[in-house]
Amino acid sequence: YREGEQFVTDTALTYGYTREQIATVVAHLSPRQSWVRNKAMCTELVSTGNTRGLGACIARARVALESSDPIATLKGPKTRSFGLNLLGRYETTTVDVWAYRAACPSGDIERMGIKEYRRIAKAYEDTAKFYGITPAQFQAVIWCTIRGKAD
Repeated sequence: YREGEQFVTDTALTYGYTREQIATVVAHLSPRQSWVRNKAMCTELVSTGNTRGLGACIARARVALESSDPIATLKGPKTRSFGLNLLGRYETTTVDVWAYRAACPSGDIERMGIKEYRRIAKAYEDTAKFYGITPAQFQAVIWCTIRGKAD
């Protein structure tokens, strides 16, 4: 997440947005994207006004860029947690597809509802506490491990 925070800071400074706006744009554009692609989409959107990807995600990212409270535009638990993590708020757990696969190897992420999301997030939080690290740090370790590389 430190590299993500730096990306948010650098992009905000380069293009004249707040860190909150950029973190929120990254979070909105993140579903089903690699980290490399996610950053490229954000940069393209803030520099040109457009990018390619999931239309609904792009629309939400545009709203966040115009909002005086971009964090409030993050409605889903995954995107909200991710946006906060990118701002250095590590107390929340981002349960993305990789975190889900690590917790539920035979599960179907398409069926994950809010109760399941919260159950998995709580398990990550409890385990992080056991190891004396933040939930976001623990999730990042799992993400890098299950992906097999630091993308």
